[in-house]
Amino acid sequence: MLTFKDKLKNIKKSHLLIAGVVLLILLFISLLWFNDSTSVQAEQTLRIEVYFEGEYRIADGPWMTY
Repeated sequence: MLTFKDKLKNIKKSHLLIAGVVLLILLFISLLWFNDSTSVQAEQTLRIEVYFEGEYRIADGPWMTY
């Protein structure tokens, strides 16, 4: 009867490497999907109207309004 340790020795290291890479890719894709589905970045923003009033002058010239 083979023990668990003996069964692990029969698995090739390349198979473990491939399984690890596939697992990382699946994790990456699931995290991207989760972030995309819960993101609120693309929601419509509030429109704010801003007014600027003031005066300016060039050198010693007369004051002018904006």
